Amino acid sequence: MHARRILVAIGLSALLAACASAPTRFHTLDPVAPASPVAQRLLPAPVRVDSVVVPPELDRPQIVRRAGPGRLDLADDDRWAGPLDELARGALASDLALRLAAGATVRQDDPAPPRLLHRIDVVLERFEGATPGPVTLVARWTLLGDGPDQVLARHEERIEVPADADIDGTVTAMSTALGLLADRMVPQLR
Repeated sequence: MHARRILVAIGLSALLAACASAPTRFHTLDPVAPASPVAQRLLPAPVRVDSVVVPPELDRPQIVRRAGPGRLDLADDDRWAGPLDELARGALASDLALRLAAGATVRQDDPAPPRLLHRIDVVLERFEGATPGPVTLVARWTLLGDGPDQVLARHEERIEVPADADIDGTVTAMSTALGLLADRMVPQLR
């Protein structure tokens, strides 16, 4: 009988400990308005962000931050609301739409326009915050013409954004970094 009470007490303790753990918080990347007024630039063809590729070590539900040289920390209680590559692609597409004239961008799920369409592919070599420290975004992006292998431009960008030490600060700075990437892309679109 005594052993049974101990087992019940252990079970209840484990149940209470599980209930007391921090709830999981889900995060997304938001579009960021341009810092300065935008000249609603017309393009020869609308653009669509076709893909954003993230490093494999960041391609997970948990938010990942750099904890030091060669070390990454996963935030078990803070997760992305969807795949990071899709969240980044959606935020970047919205950032570009805020910086270009109406009709100059096409969303991923919109039908292709009847005329030319230029496409943007982005490879994020780094896209994480440090604990504590800034968010670093290192991106290679390519502007593709209407033909399957028609490269119109290739660019590399490195952006650092100061961030608060908490996860919310990191996520906000990541959104800001994508907005700054869009700022740098717009003059290069042709």
